[in-house]
Amino acid sequence: MSEVRNYYSGGSTNRLSWMRQSGSFLGSALSSPQARYILFHNLKPLVIDQPSETIDGFPVSNKLSSLPWQEVALMLSPTGSAIVDPGEVVDPSGTMWPKQLASHSANARQPVLDQCPIIIFLGTDNSTEHPEVDKSLQPGHGSPVWAIDVTPIYERNSKTLLQHGRFLDMKKANLALKEANLAAQARALIDWNLRNKFCAACGRPTYSAWAGWKLACTSNLKKHGGADDGDLATTSPGCVTNSFSIQNFCFPRTDPVCIMGITNSTGDSILLGRKSVWPPGFYSCLAGFIEPGESIEDCCRREVLEEAGVEVNSVTYHSSQPWPFPGSLMIGVMGRAAENPHIRLDLDKELEDAKFFPRSLILGVLDSSKKTELTEDELRRFDDNYKPSVTVDPVVTAQTSSSSKIHLTIPPPTAIAHQIIRSWAMNDDQNDGRGKICERRSNY
Repeated sequence: MSEVRNYYSGGSTNRLSWMRQSGSFLGSALSSPQARYILFHNLKPLVIDQPSETIDGFPVSNKLSSLPWQEVALMLSPTGSAIVDPGEVVDPSGTMWPKQLASHSANARQPVLDQCPIIIFLGTDNSTEHPEVDKSLQPGHGSPVWAIDVTPIYERNSKTLLQHGRFLDMKKANLALKEANLAAQARALIDWNLRNKFCAACGRPTYSAWAGWKLACTSNLKKHGGADDGDLATTSPGCVTNSFSIQNFCFPRTDPVCIMGITNSTGDSILLGRKSVWPPGFYSCLAGFIEPGESIEDCCRREVLEEAGVEVNSVTYHSSQPWPFPGSLMIGVMGRAAENPHIRLDLDKELEDAKFFPRSLILGVLDSSKKTELTEDELRRFDDNYKPSVTVDPVVTAQTSSSSKIHLTIPPPTAIAHQIIRSWAMNDDQNDGRGKICERRSNY
């Protein structure tokens, strides 16, 4: 089976994970003339408009705006008149904002940290050689790429920032593939840092380490030469994060989600559902979080049964997609329903509607030159318990929508759901609904 490449995946950045604790490397990478910073405000990337074009099969209308260290360092300065020294941002162990951590007590530390922008080392671009630990950045290591959340310093820097572009919701940004992957990585890491300001083990404040890739409990600051936690140090129990064991809540969280293209037993119709809050006529693949003790296949069968009352037989892998809203990994599968499925929505009551749609109708939806419009009565004909007296095929028309018509739509190409649906609809002779992909798709 050939690999399917989905939007937000397939970046070219070398993440250099083994260098995230190297202060000498991070310090030189931070202030390197080749370093570029992509900026976020309220989780929206700073982008620049560009002429719309189609690249790899989808529209691109923006590109990421990036700033050099000199401009970023001025914005990081409280007065805006002096360039911040890299040592104020990262220390030799990779801890971010060490001065603010060491010079404040436990009670005063968190408000101060809230005013310090989150800075993430994303890796290097165009690297030709791998750096060694505790070595500074060299030309062959590539150009460092960083992400910074300017939300805490936005008010005093808004005029300067908006000279470099505008902050736009990522789902509307229409970035090229490589930039979309970079933005997805940055958004997910910034969001994770924002959501986890207190230690899950003991409740103390956390601080950013490993250039944004680890959250450490402030209970270990005294051990490393920082200010202690005052009363907390004597009245609170020790934190388990101070042991040598690895705690999963100290590292970025990714939640696995199974998303499935379920066909009927003959493979010529696909099961799609909709929630009541979605726009009228919008349908998508069923999906759900993988629970503890479940395989991907187990989750697929459970979710389809819970949401639509349909039993699923065979399940095979299709592709995956990082989904940074806030931090999921979408694992796409194809499944084959048992014979004579009966849809029921009264189990977990998550869906407003679910139907098996025939391939002919989905092909019309995929044709961007047409609009697939159905009346509510025509839509009901896809219900498994509908018994019409006269068979009427649904029509795919190019007319504009009216109050009596429902415009049938599916997720855009940037979503894995679209690729699962397209894969099934466009490759009938070689993809029988059981996850066999006949070609590599480098687009989307």
